[in-house]
Amino acid sequence: MVTDFDKAFLNKIRAAWPNTQYANTQITYYMAYDTSDDPTKKLQFPLINIYRPSGYELLPNQTIAAKLRGVYLYNQHTQKMYYARFLMANLAYQLDFYAKTPEEIDSITGDIITMLSLSPTLTVTQTSNNEAVKYTETYDITYLKGPQDESDFAEGQRVYRYALAYEIKNARLVNFKEITELKEIQVILNTEKNIINFTDDTISGWQEVN
Repeated sequence: MVTDFDKAFLNKIRAAWPNTQYANTQITYYMAYDTSDDPTKKLQFPLINIYRPSGYELLPNQTIAAKLRGVYLYNQHTQKMYYARFLMANLAYQLDFYAKTPEEIDSITGDIITMLSLSPTLTVTQTSNNEAVKYTETYDITYLKGPQDESDFAEGQRVYRYALAYEIKNARLVNFKEITELKEIQVILNTEKNIINFTDDTISGWQEVN
């Protein structure tokens, strides 16, 4: 699910800067400026806010096989197999940095840019609703634009804001389905950590299992 990507991206940024949240950009913007001079309010500065303001873009390049079957997953405990079917999408994330001084905002923005430059990948695990199987894959984090100064000092409020954007390209949004018939599978080779499915003498699926 797309929310698994949101959580993974949030956890990656939060590991570098703990005061990070995932929330609607506009809501956070108004809260940041409305509470900037009130220390009793919820928001604390410096703050990083993450959101996908443009939702996500579905891509046309996935095959019918990917939509209907995808790859095979196997649960050793229940001895059941599943399809991990998927749609392809691009996910564009906006990071908004809020701070009370120019020095603070430059510092935390530089820290995150450096971290994502040295570690430009995101590992995402998607789990079936019954938690029987998991699908894990690592994606590249691609720089889009920024940091762009979005500070607004209306009515004397002093909160500095930078906006920075990154993208996860070709994300696999997985939908799991239990396989109740195995007519199309000729041979299944089950190892300790992986399962290989051979159909028509070709390898059509390889994925970690629990």
